[in-house]
Amino acid sequence: MSAGIAPQTPAMQPVRQIQPPYEWWERFVASDPGLTRLRTAGQAVASIGAAMLAEWLLARTTGQTDHAATVIAMMVGAVVGMISTFVGPMFQRPLAVLASLALVPVPMIGGMALGLALAPFHVAALASLVVVLAAGAYLRRFGPRGFFGGQLLFMGDFFGFFLGRLMTIADLGQLALIVIVGTAVAIIAQFTLFYPSRRTALRRLRRSFVGRVSQVADAAIDLLDDPGDKQRSRLLQKLLIRLNECALMVDAQLADQAALPRGATAAALHQRVFDSELTLTNTARFAERLSDPEVPADLRALVRQALIAVRDRDPDGAKEAANAIRTRLKETGPADGADESKRLDQTIRIVLHRFTTSVIGHAEVMRMIRDHPEPSDIPDDSDNPFDPAVTLAGGWLPGSQKVSATASTEAGARWIDRVKLEPYARVTIQMAVAVTGSIIVGSLVSPQRFYWAVIATFVTFMGAHNATEQIRKSAYRVLGTLIGVVVGVVLAHLIGDHTRMSIMVILVALFFGIYLLRVSYAFMVIGITVMMAQLYVQLNEFTDALLLLRLAETAIGAAIASLTVLFVLPVRIRQVVAVATREHLQALDEVAGLAIERLREPGSDSDLRAAARRLDAAYQALEAATRPLRGRLPGVGGGGLREQFWYAATSSRHYARNLVIDTGWSSCLPEELGVELQTAGKLLSNSIKEIIEAFEEQSFTDRTYMRSAALFDRIASGLDDEDVTTPRQLAFRDLELIDGSLATLAQSLGIQVEALDTSRVSP
Repeated sequence: MSAGIAPQTPAMQPVRQIQPPYEWWERFVASDPGLTRLRTAGQAVASIGAAMLAEWLLARTTGQTDHAATVIAMMVGAVVGMISTFVGPMFQRPLAVLASLALVPVPMIGGMALGLALAPFHVAALASLVVVLAAGAYLRRFGPRGFFGGQLLFMGDFFGFFLGRLMTIADLGQLALIVIVGTAVAIIAQFTLFYPSRRTALRRLRRSFVGRVSQVADAAIDLLDDPGDKQRSRLLQKLLIRLNECALMVDAQLADQAALPRGATAAALHQRVFDSELTLTNTARFAERLSDPEVPADLRALVRQALIAVRDRDPDGAKEAANAIRTRLKETGPADGADESKRLDQTIRIVLHRFTTSVIGHAEVMRMIRDHPEPSDIPDDSDNPFDPAVTLAGGWLPGSQKVSATASTEAGARWIDRVKLEPYARVTIQMAVAVTGSIIVGSLVSPQRFYWAVIATFVTFMGAHNATEQIRKSAYRVLGTLIGVVVGVVLAHLIGDHTRMSIMVILVALFFGIYLLRVSYAFMVIGITVMMAQLYVQLNEFTDALLLLRLAETAIGAAIASLTVLFVLPVRIRQVVAVATREHLQALDEVAGLAIERLREPGSDSDLRAAARRLDAAYQALEAATRPLRGRLPGVGGGGLREQFWYAATSSRHYARNLVIDTGWSSCLPEELGVELQTAGKLLSNSIKEIIEAFEEQSFTDRTYMRSAALFDRIASGLDDEDVTTPRQLAFRDLELIDGSLATLAQSLGIQVEALDTSRVSP
């Protein structure tokens, strides 16, 4: 197959084995978009440490000599500092952050007043915990301030209940002063050490994006060197998802004019990031296909050379390697009909052509970034400002939050899932039921320490948006507590009552717990449990049995929360995946429709790029929704969506993104073919709607997906293009591949698939 190709093979350049410190730092930056995890953990520890010091100084100033009372004051200040850390990322403007932090004492002191007032009346105090937690859940309807207000109200009520055996309502002023001092310290830390500058946040995100670009190129090189390695292939796909995640996070910041670098425009920055991410994604995907041993060795060497140049941010080297591949393609193309052995397989030719186009496109973006780092070549439209496809939640993509919220307002297939409620109303009811159960069962185990079960129930409903996520969080809570108990017991016996060492252990444990929170919630629980062990040492209450009791109560709270979300107004993963799939398909339909219109009539590419970004956002939501159960996705009729569902959804997005590029370079069709294309596009759109309706009605087996690939193939065959690698031909191939992916997805759901004719691209 490779006979007749120049035998001179470029020397294989080894992948770097020894990484210099700068590259390790780059990998660290890439692992944490915008250094958000690092800054959050650092701010939390700084705020907690400073608050503990301030409360200690306050105790000394007021003449407080009781060690236990001082420790409690420091604990309250630390909790205020920790919660305040998570307030800042929820708001865009520094003034909004300041206003929200300044309001922290209001709900917390109010909760303390309620807890202290009811502490002598045990049953009423327990009832207040249920009411306060349910009310806090309902406050989520008022956005971030309502969410944090509910948390602070509960923490205040809990502290009032907890301290009721030591204090009375007459001591509220002392507690209020402690809360105010902790809040003041948190505000100072936020606006001195961790000022919420959107411009610097955007700069950090762009730096992380560049680091992820290098990671993707490195992974593609590794896969090229070791073709067929499934683990490396999965790693590459994971890195591509993370690259897209970072690109969407950058886009989300561009909506704020205060975040833009001086002289730059949101439209120009968006196009840079979009083009960079899309061309690199395609470069890596096509490189994976070109790792096939059937591709001649000298061409694979040139592919590798191009990837190394991309990794090292060498636009000239990348373009040189891509042009060398194009030269090889000309030497082995269909025009050379004298010797059949010189020709490459048509599929390989197309992939090589796409690869070189993507590499050259990425090289151009690299060159523009190098020469003009703050672009302004595309002016912002004051009448139509930049509108990102996604809004961040606490500095991160919202994950399954929005699709879970939508699922909550729609009726499910089973009778138990048919109640439609707003998320805050549903959580309010679930919280009341779960907390009541935790109090009853937890009190049977320990009337004094039942609140650990209550807290375990409370946190289950924070940051988890459907039954599967909530059950997973409960499991991580128990696992983290188990590990934390072991670590906490060991450290407690090693350190003893050395206060300074104890504080250091607390700060270190919390830093790593918060920093690794996005990796696994269990790490956060480990840090909290270690902190609690040290706290009880300082209060002279520590025993090994006490931590084991904490583990038992935590397991009770987690179990009751899990049972509640399963049987009381559940939002099941089945419903969430259905909503996420529907929104993914709707976004895909929009991209295909705009691309088809672009092939029929001249138009702007900006609408097509915006639609592609909406598809990216929908795909990220689908990825988050299916992540807990990937490989055994819940399906219909008691069955399961086969693994091909995920790969079909992923490939349909990839082909749609290819379509965006190819359509942008295509010339318009003749009028008569444009009419045929409109008909084919309508069939594709109707077939997509057939899948969507199947999800909405939970009726799959009696529906039919009608293939449209044959229509696209017939139109492409009627064009006068000189080669299958012209942009128009590639655009039609993309449409056929999209149809094929959707046919596979439909089959995985049990939908019947029918073809008009035999197409040149199989499902």
